Amino acid sequence: MLPAISRRRWGYVVWAVALGFVFIPEILAAIPLTESQLPFPTISRMTGHLEYEHAEWEVAPTLLVVIAVYSLLRVPPHRPSPHRTPGGRLTFRQRAHTPSNDDIPVRGLWFAVRVIGGAAVIAGVTLWAFHHWPNEYVTNPDGTRSKLPNFHVAYFLYGSIGLFWLALPTVLSLARGKDAEFPTLFRTVANLEQWIGRHGEIGKAVAWTVSVVLIWGMVFLMLHLTLYPFPNITHILNHGG
Repeated sequence: MLPAISRRRWGYVVWAVALGFVFIPEILAAIPLTESQLPFPTISRMTGHLEYEHAEWEVAPTLLVVIAVYSLLRVPPHRPSPHRTPGGRLTFRQRAHTPSNDDIPVRGLWFAVRVIGGAAVIAGVTLWAFHHWPNEYVTNPDGTRSKLPNFHVAYFLYGSIGLFWLALPTVLSLARGKDAEFPTLFRTVANLEQWIGRHGEIGKAVAWTVSVVLIWGMVFLMLHLTLYPFPNITHILNHGG
């Protein structure tokens, strides 16, 4: 039997995996001639493709930014509020304020089964998309072949990750006031900063640096999604530099 693991630690695991799927391809794609070798397009390139094909989707990234910022300002997570669950999620159901439940153990086996099941569904739909829409190649003028970005695989991969990591926990929280077995991303970053900051003055400096880097990365990603291919968009709009 798996030992009981706190929600705080499950948050580290869940969000590390989710951010890994997002940031690792993005970082690799920044290396010249690497993006074409990736098995699926980055989430930013997929979003750019979706916005190019359907211009109405251009409002989605900005809407997410506004919702996130407004909710943090309107209902601060660190203040008692009947509209936040103990795990820090927003809810329409008013409830008596209760302390954070991040240190409460989670039934490890049951949650692990659900995580494995969710991962199996994500892998299954991604493989199905790859089978249904295999990679396509084009022949270059010099005779070499280049792989075209397989956006269908990216849609199913990132869409299913967004469903299990973000959409379902958010809907359950808003409608029923029910917490997931892991904290929100913002709460997880705060927990990480608090844990690192316990180790003296150096720990506080490292905690501050880690938080800034993580938040900066997420802000940069949202700008990248909204103004794709930011920051290279300046070279596209102004060829003369």
